[in-house]
This record gives sequence, structure tokens and C-alpha cells, in this order.
Amino acid sequence: LVLLLSGIGWYLGHQFEKARTREEHLRIRADELEEKLRDYRTEIYNQILEPFIIVFTKDEGLPKEYRGKNHMDAGSAKIISLDYKQAAFKLLLLGSDEVVKAYGNLMQFFYAMHAGEKPDPTTQELMSLLGKLLLEIRRSVGNETTELHHLEMLEFMITDIRKFQVNGKYPSQ
Repeated sequence: LVLLLSGIGWYLGHQFEKARTREEHLRIRADELEEKLRDYRTEIYNQILEPFIIVFTKDEGLPKEYRGKNHMDAGSAKIISLDYKQAAFKLLLLGSDEVVKAYGNLMQFFYAMHAGEKPDPTTQELMSLLGKLLLEIRRSVGNETTELHHLEMLEFMITDIRKFQVNGKYPSQ
């Protein structure tokens, strides 16, 4: 009886240990897959942001192919390219809902501007939409609790952006 109970105890302990090891292995695999997905999303986000970076970069900081050209035209040309459209489809499949919505709002702004529906688009409106996209991307890649304002996301790129502050803070929107 003691031998039988010892055998059953060993068997149950062994099965429990196997299950725990399998669960740990699956958890590690899920973490690895999540990291790969985050890396892939980051690559897509970089492709999506490139035209906007072109628009806000000074001539001397751009590759030769863009120097001396109107930055808005160069960015627009990039947006209508096949490679860009393919990256946008990847964004729709893999981006978070918030990133996809922010990207859609930014693109609708550009479409309206090029259709003449926004004859005098404001720089602040463009900056706000781009900042919101950057902020959602930041959250999507692991900074969910960020407390940055969307215009703070552009301070590295726009030299005089703080002129939009009121009493040292950006207006909330």
C-alpha cells in the first residue's frame, strides 16, 4: 500500500512538473513572439513616419534626393508611392486601434489639404495630428502609461514648438 501510494505521489508530482515546465516554455515563447511583433511594428512605424520626418527636416539633414526640393512635395511623393501604401496596409493589420485611428486622422488631413478642402491648413493642426500619432505609437511599443503631451513628442524636431505653450504648458485637446 505504501509502495502504491508512493508511486501515485511520484506520478502526480512528475505530471505536475511536466505541466509547469510546458507552461513556462509557452510563456517564454509568447514573450519572444511579442518582442518580434514589437520589432516588426517598429519597422512599419518607421516607414509610415518617414514622409513626415522629411517635411520637418532641414535641407542639410536630408539625403541628397530630397535636398533643394519643397519638403511638403517630397513627403507627399513618398506618401503616394507603392512602398508606402504597402507599409500602410501592414500598419492597418498590425497597429493598435489607437495608432490606426491617429494615422487615419493625419491622412484625412493630408487628403483634404490636397483636394483643396483645407486651403489654409495650419501648421499647428498638422503638428497636433502628427504628435498624436507619435504618442499612440509610443504607447503601442510599450509605454502605455506615458504622460507626455502630444506636442512634446515633436520637441526634438521642431525648434520653435514651445511658442504654442500657454503659461509653460501646451493647451489640452
